[in-house]
Amino acid sequence: MPVELIEQTGHWLQFVPPGNKVSEQVRKLALLYAISENHEEPRISEAAVQWASALVTHQTQRMLCMARGHVAKSPFHAECLRVLQKLRDAPNRRLSHSVLLKRMKLKAKDFRDLIETLVQRREIQVTSTPRAGSPLIEYSLDEGG
Repeated sequence: MPVELIEQTGHWLQFVPPGNKVSEQVRKLALLYAISENHEEPRISEAAVQWASALVTHQTQRMLCMARGHVAKSPFHAECLRVLQKLRDAPNRRLSHSVLLKRMKLKAKDFRDLIETLVQRREIQVTSTPRAGSPLIEYSLDEGG
């Protein structure tokens, strides 16, 4: 019976097509909302449907965003995503060449190819700071690219 009340509100079905997983989640959450408001006579209100729809929409967008950052189209793309994630997780989103190379556990040539690709895509920046001996080379996320 409460599920039928969701369908009576009508307007949200245009946004969330019936029969798919998103619609099912909206229905379940709206029902929980209604039960939390009045457990003896739950009535699914428009507010319940709007809340459930907003929550499911947010979670779906978050899932798609996470997928973009973790689902690779090729092994090379997977390694690029790993570099970007290691930089995101690093303090100040910056790592030295030696630290990132060790964390990636790649051959130096493969690592150079990754870095060159990410620089050309404007996803990372390379900075070189002079110091005694060899310069300090650091990689950081390119926030503007």
